[in-house]
Amino acid sequence: MKIFSKIDRQALNDQYDVASMHQDTIKQEVHSVRDNKIVTRTIVDGDIEFTESVFDPKVIADVIVENINIQLSLYQFYVYYSGVENKEAHKKEKLVYELRYPNEGSKVSNELLSSLLSVFDSLNVVYKKNMMIIAAMLSDIDTKIKIYDLYKKLYEKSLLNPFIVAFTNEMKVGEMEIMGSAVFQYEPFLDDIDPIILNQKEIMFIDYIEQQLNLSDYFMFYCYGWNEDDVAASVLLKKLAKYFKRIFFTSKPDPFSSELLMIYAERK
Repeated sequence: MKIFSKIDRQALNDQYDVASMHQDTIKQEVHSVRDNKIVTRTIVDGDIEFTESVFDPKVIADVIVENINIQLSLYQFYVYYSGVENKEAHKKEKLVYELRYPNEGSKVSNELLSSLLSVFDSLNVVYKKNMMIIAAMLSDIDTKIKIYDLYKKLYEKSLLNPFIVAFTNEMKVGEMEIMGSAVFQYEPFLDDIDPIILNQKEIMFIDYIEQQLNLSDYFMFYCYGWNEDDVAASVLLKKLAKYFKRIFFTSKPDPFSSELLMIYAERK
């Protein structure tokens, strides 16, 4: 008996109005570090303003360990970069990862900016009514290699959130090509879900996903190359399903091979 069913992707998008996430921009900012200062370019109604502020560099390992948002973004980087055999050939490649935060006063705190810019090369911040969408970029090959090596050490020492450690344990390394031609809803058996108990650190990950769903109704990340047996056997997915009923995968054409894992808020 299958534990997922194929659904209509367009109907799902229409139900959750995915396009609305890209509307109602209040302003945009681009942040980078130059001469140990944060240089900010602010764009409002076509006008551009440049400002500088103090850059307070952080210990990168601490920033990663203490921030699930950054951990999960770097998990996606780690999965991708693990499959890049000739890293020198990709040295000019710009890798962008999205982070979302509540919009509190239409200004990113200097503390958050310093933390993010200790990890990433630059940030593009888009302010919406209820959230900030931060496109965090890794563009310098030295930064990529440094972050990759550090993340690997944190993973090997189990210093990351247990959910992210588990996803990393099960990751499939290889060239990633997102086609997303089909969408499947994960439907585990309730008897497998009820006995599951999560520890405190796992609950922190659940709380983080709930915050993200409050901001934009859906959340997605790489879960690449899983087949039907992987999905059926995954305790990790069962733990997610205990708290989230609307879990989906995008998949390559038949046979099932996962690309993205998507969690949607429940409609009331």
